[in-house]
Amino acid sequence: MAKEVVTIRLGPEVIKRLDYIASEREETRSSVIERIVDNGIEDEESFLDQMTNPILRNLILGMAGSPKFMKIMGKVMREEFSDEDLASMGQRAPKLKAMGERRQREKNKSKQG
Repeated sequence: MAKEVVTIRLGPEVIKRLDYIASEREETRSSVIERIVDNGIEDEESFLDQMTNPILRNLILGMAGSPKFMKIMGKVMREEFSDEDLASMGQRAPKLKAMGERRQREKNKSKQG
């Protein structure tokens, strides 16, 4: 299968990390990025599917919209979220909600039709 060339912008720290991995594994930067995308795309597709379920959607969005809850979860996961990270999660929540509702409507239409 022919591969398509895609242009992306990445920060210098991410490039540095990609180059380190590529060097250690004796691979190209491109092959490292492709593997990372391949490994992560199923998670993204699963998340999109979860967002069609109104119960899961509201639960996920409720958590993302609560900086206090997310800080607690970060401590449990030994992950620290900056105020910027938390604000970004809160800003994305309405878009995710709209996307989930749209996908749910499409899913319901396909079942009916």
